[in-house]
Amino acid sequence: MEEYSDIMTWLPHGRAFVILSPSKLVSIVIPLYFKKAKYPSFLRKLVRWGFQKIKSGQEVGSFHHE
Repeated sequence: MEEYSDIMTWLPHGRAFVILSPSKLVSIVIPLYFKKAKYPSFLRKLVRWGFQKIKSGQEVGSFHHE
């Protein structure tokens, strides 16, 4: 969604996304969709859903799903 692009956005290739502002994600976006508004809980959900955090290269810190 364009309105949240300053908080999280897809990378140009469209296969991964990056969270630009974890604090805004917790205070604005997460409460709209989840009961618990904690960043670590959201990260655990991403892992449970099969997302992996990219740990090296230019896309470090972003998340992708195979």
